[in-house]
Amino acid sequence: ALKKQVSLDLPRDSFLFITHKVTYQACDDSSCQVLERRAVGSGFVVDSYGGDSWGLTAGHVCMPPSAIAGHPAESSLTVLLYNGGYHKAEVVGIHPEVDICILKIPGISLPWVRMAENPPEVGSKVTTLSAPLGTMEPGMIPQFDGYYVGITRYLQTQLPGAGVFQAFTLPATGGVSGAPIFNEQNEVVGMSVIALSRFENFALSPPFESLKAVIRSVQDAARHGE
Repeated sequence: ALKKQVSLDLPRDSFLFITHKVTYQACDDSSCQVLERRAVGSGFVVDSYGGDSWGLTAGHVCMPPSAIAGHPAESSLTVLLYNGGYHKAEVVGIHPEVDICILKIPGISLPWVRMAENPPEVGSKVTTLSAPLGTMEPGMIPQFDGYYVGITRYLQTQLPGAGVFQAFTLPATGGVSGAPIFNEQNEVVGMSVIALSRFENFALSPPFESLKAVIRSVQDAARHGE
């Protein structure tokens, strides 16, 4: 029997390591000081057109805080590329019901991933590129293998109207949110957005059709200058 040909070249050049920096001013009776918080996540490029690029990550990675402990806050996002170099990113939109954030990286054309035409089959092998606990640097992205285990519909989350997820046996901890999940043809079939407490080898993704629809909408909008 003929073996299915599998490419070994994962699209590492399309990976985004995302840093969300939040600064705010805390004051007491005598003085004020500027404080900073940082959150990290993973992401991937889904299109490049007209000298700009667009990517996806988890919605909660992008969510801007209106205030911290009652103090006004400002936030900014940067992406680090596999080949090196930091670039500013802009939040184009957030789909909170499926925890997907759309980013624009202006002024640079980056290679983008391919989206699979069909959802994964239960038991099929998958691979992810991710930055667990912020572990990523130029020339090095952690890579993990796992399996697609099916759809879960009964998990309680804070996402409005959510409850249906693709489930994968992949590492899921801080910094993994937004990581692309690939089939054996290196096509995207999912994106890590939720981890379960005390079960860090079980990653949840938005439904395949939802993720595919968002990617298609981003590509259409980019080509129409939106």
